[in-house]
Amino acid sequence: MLAVELAMARDRSGLTTRQVARRVGMSPASLNRCETGKRLATVDEVGGLLAVYGVTGPERERLVGLAREGANRTWCVAGDQSSHHAALAALMAKAHSLVQYEPMLVPDLLRTPEYAEACAVPFKIDGHVTGVTHTNSHRLKWLSNEGLAYLAVLDEAVLRRPVGGGQVMSKQIRHLVWLAQRPHINVYVIPFRHGAYPAGGPFSFYGFRLAPPIVHVGDRHASTFLELGAGTSQYQAAIGALTAKALNFAESAGLMTRIAADHERS
Repeated sequence: MLAVELAMARDRSGLTTRQVARRVGMSPASLNRCETGKRLATVDEVGGLLAVYGVTGPERERLVGLAREGANRTWCVAGDQSSHHAALAALMAKAHSLVQYEPMLVPDLLRTPEYAEACAVPFKIDGHVTGVTHTNSHRLKWLSNEGLAYLAVLDEAVLRRPVGGGQVMSKQIRHLVWLAQRPHINVYVIPFRHGAYPAGGPFSFYGFRLAPPIVHVGDRHASTFLELGAGTSQYQAAIGALTAKALNFAESAGLMTRIAADHERS
């Protein structure tokens, strides 16, 4: 997580690794390893890098806090949703692949506006939405990039649950079928008839070309990010188990189409 954010901060500064390394007294090779997660930057090094990049205030404190966590390779982001959004945006900006498992709701990236609004209703207090992550244009742009790879594995319950009513669900499911026709997007469904399978709550598995994968597990209250030895291998194994239980592309599309029709008749 820290490696990805340091690379993003340097990109925003417009400086090359050689220019930055010269200013902070590091070798370009060491800086590259810090940005790819092959080396842990120290707190002092992160402070120096952020000074060069012009990162100040709460954002600086957040990144220095990640550096203090050091070898734990597990970070928790709690508090207002802006912190969650910033962390997820950093991952999306660098990831080249994303696998998401959802047992209850359609993932944010795949939601129609009507479905997203219906999901937000339970969290409205005095007319304001609290603790709900909305899909933004940055994430939609990521999903439209055919050079990236996206896989969603959904429990059949996601499709059966009448969020917003039959018409909203029918439109949402048909949107999933349409998205799954794109060459870089796959949507697999685990049907009820396949019985129980080994999985917990929802998670997102971010893959990077030059850095280790990062797993995001969280809800509207807090987000946990796992890297390297902090459990990512377990989630990688879980992806294999989930896809083995799921229907293939054509079967998933067929089931989704039938369930959409069921919602239209409800």
